[in-house]
Amino acid sequence: MSKLSFEDRVKIAEDWLSDTRYTKTELASKYNTSRRTVGRIIDAMDTLTEEDKASGPRVLLFDIETAPAISYHWGRWKINVGVSQVIQRPYMITWAAKWLGSPEIMSDMLPAYFDEFMENPRCDKLIVESIWRLLDEADIVVGHFVKRFDVPQVNARFVIHGLAPPSPYKMICTKDMASKNFKFEGNSLAELADHLGVGAKIKTDFDTWRDCIEGHGSPEGWNTMLTYNEMDVEVLEAVYLKLRAYDSKHPNVSLYHEGEEQRCTVCGSKELTKLEKNTYTQVSAFESYRCECGHINRGRKNLRTKEEMAKTLTNVAL
Repeated sequence: MSKLSFEDRVKIAEDWLSDTRYTKTELASKYNTSRRTVGRIIDAMDTLTEEDKASGPRVLLFDIETAPAISYHWGRWKINVGVSQVIQRPYMITWAAKWLGSPEIMSDMLPAYFDEFMENPRCDKLIVESIWRLLDEADIVVGHFVKRFDVPQVNARFVIHGLAPPSPYKMICTKDMASKNFKFEGNSLAELADHLGVGAKIKTDFDTWRDCIEGHGSPEGWNTMLTYNEMDVEVLEAVYLKLRAYDSKHPNVSLYHEGEEQRCTVCGSKELTKLEKNTYTQVSAFESYRCECGHINRGRKNLRTKEEMAKTLTNVAL
């Protein structure tokens, strides 16, 4: 069996969604690969119908795990490591993701591609390509530290492996959401989950990473790592759903819905209740609406006339 190129993996995905109705076995034969490989490619695809896609944004929650850098160095405190001292740079070892509201958790890890992994256990090209396909489909991406860690990390792996940028998407960072809108004792994903009572992360330590990166790793280490990664995504979704009603900077998901009905800007629901209290800017007034998710939305039509606005004084900027 031949190694699949990135282009062939995309073609398999396209064939699976085509009207030809290929089976996994037929696709494996067509592209000279294993049925298991075809299954992994299909499992990593979004399975929403065209009707689902038209009903709102495709919101992807995802998390990656990376191997640490390894270097020669003296001491353990305030150490600057030179380039010549680095003997192994970080690389991706697993990823996990899910579409918002879907029960299915998608994931990938280096040993899933057995032949390639046995040849080079530190080459992450295939799992980088599989997460690229999901990000390319997403309209909005949610993660914890996603703007400062996950997305910059995957972008670095994309460019290293010669991939073009995925199509544009908005980012939502639950860490930023928590720190800007609340005063919790801590804003780690584990602490937020504990504060909000939405489950718990699997407890692990560096031995889990060691069990994956030394040699080819151990089956127990890889299983623990993937389970840890997948559980993080489940917890991430629960935390996001708890916090999003307070997020005034949330991407406006109503833009992704067809039709002229008013919808909530954070969840897309049409179940809105007009409030007696208006929302005010320096010179304008707008109707306010509370969604069933709790988020407060404001109308677009200014309730004040041009004459009223012309007579309204504003503050002097100092």
